[in-house]
Amino acid sequence: MVPVGHDIARLLGDYAILHAPKAAIPEGEVLPPEVQGAFFEGYGLVPAEDPSVQLLLRNRVLAEWWGLPAKAEDRGPAQARRWAGVQALAGRVFPGL
Repeated sequence: MVPVGHDIARLLGDYAILHAPKAAIPEGEVLPPEVQGAFFEGYGLVPAEDPSVQLLLRNRVLAEWWGLPAKAEDRGPAQARRWAGVQALAGRVFPGL
């Protein structure tokens, strides 16, 4: 068993990597504010400001990065799509990277 934040981070991390409009994500954040607000408005168990959720969201971006093959030729189509999303997201989540 793990804290609920792990599941939230995985779901929202997948959305951020694969679907979120990266230009709408403020520097230092993982999601566009309206997406994060809408999710937590409907969820209710923990708030968006929960420190563990915020940490786990950023950890999820790193975990995706670590989990993908380093060489492009070793990635399948789905992994290539995830890598493109991670690349586009990482600079926003971790400014100065």
